[in-house]
Amino acid sequence: MKSTIFFGFAQAILFCLFSNTMQARVWRVNNNSGTSADYTGFDACWQNAAFMAGDTIYLEGSAIAYSNSTIINKRMVVIGAGYLLQGSTGNAGLQAGNLGTTFSGSLRWDSLATGSRFMGLSITSAIWFDPQADSIVFERCQFGSWSWSTTGTIHNRIRGVKINKCMFSSTSIPSTHYYEDLEVTNCIITSSFTLQAANILSALVRNNLFLSSITISNTYFTNNISIGITVASFLANNSIVRHNISQI
Repeated sequence: MKSTIFFGFAQAILFCLFSNTMQARVWRVNNNSGTSADYTGFDACWQNAAFMAGDTIYLEGSAIAYSNSTIINKRMVVIGAGYLLQGSTGNAGLQAGNLGTTFSGSLRWDSLATGSRFMGLSITSAIWFDPQADSIVFERCQFGSWSWSTTGTIHNRIRGVKINKCMFSSTSIPSTHYYEDLEVTNCIITSSFTLQAANILSALVRNNLFLSSITISNTYFTNNISIGITVASFLANNSIVRHNISQI
């Protein structure tokens, strides 16, 4: 009798897990002329009534940039085709297609988008986090310049933003807004990198390559490599710095 009850309970759990998995859907977005996809525009895709929190968008490679016109208020996974796929700095001949995915329209999230992930995109637009738009993750993305902005009052914090395996130049954060548990890992940063005390409550910066000046505050800075950066170009305030390599 006990084994029968346990088996029924296990079946119920598996059914619930299977049902939750089945609810997630994958959508294709492609703005190339003559291509058959679910949508040609990013915002048209996620704003449709059938798009549910947790769905995935494949933002396919194109010579035409994608954009967004409204605040993103759904949790999603967005996967692009990558960047640096052609030209003198590209990996020609190694990809099935040589068109990357560029996003040029402004990206802004509210709290309902918490937990979203963005991968394989070249992002040239401004980025905004509304209060409590937490745990937004960027992986294998390229930023011309990382411009971090937050709406709301100075009492609002953005928690758990993660930037992993990305490439970007300088950082720019308004001095009146706070980031907590920020992570920058395995990235290439080609211009000045600044995490000011007025912005950063806590941060982890690990396993990155820096090619210009570094200013950090309230940060655990470890296992990084810096090239061409002098002692005067590295400023650390209330931070732990260990196990880094620098070539001047």
